[in-house]
Amino acid sequence: MKKYIFPIAWVLTVALAGYGLWTSRVSHRTISATGVCNTKIARDKLAVTIQIRTLNKSAATSLRLAQNAADEVVQRIKKIDDKSLEIQTENISSYEKTKWQNNSSVSLGIESHIELEVTTASRDALDAVFTAISGIENAEVFPQNMRNFSSLKLMDAATAGCLQAAIADARGKAAAIAAADGEKLGRLVSAQFGTDGSPSPRAFLMKAARMERSSADYIQSSDSEITVAVDAAFGIR
Repeated sequence: MKKYIFPIAWVLTVALAGYGLWTSRVSHRTISATGVCNTKIARDKLAVTIQIRTLNKSAATSLRLAQNAADEVVQRIKKIDDKSLEIQTENISSYEKTKWQNNSSVSLGIESHIELEVTTASRDALDAVFTAISGIENAEVFPQNMRNFSSLKLMDAATAGCLQAAIADARGKAAAIAAADGEKLGRLVSAQFGTDGSPSPRAFLMKAARMERSSADYIQSSDSEITVAVDAAFGIR
């Protein structure tokens, strides 16, 4: 009986070629389809920026007055009975304020500027914030840039649900293709997805210059809209 000895390199080449043919055959035993889901998400959060400004010839005094006013604003807001209220400092800055007079720049002093971001889930709490910040001494305090947005919790839940719906949509399309060819659809092999929409904060449409009562002074914007698209591949069994 003759024994045949094949070079190792040749054996490996044949093995790799066979594996490549097998994987190529397997990879072609799939059906790909795109699934889409569109959904709306309630804008459950309200936000407003509280601007605090002070002006003084001394930079140290200007900043101290601004910080004192900010502390007073925070203390007043924290007294509002609303668990959803959150406050954080967005910006602190000081700069020389000037005006143009007699063809030259005249210094008015150092203006210090602090921005506080206030968010809540309650419109009544927002009204209470406007009332609380009035009458702050030695500083100019006013609300600005009111807006509403969808919380991260709602966004995550809606995206997850929409992703499942998009995969189901893709599966339905792929199953129809498989049935048309006399095949049955198998398990999900791979999927890639992306989102698009308008989850970012939207400004309110203002009816009046002053914001004493939020319910009277703005119209709340519509819900967020989000679209999830999935490119999915399914095996054939």
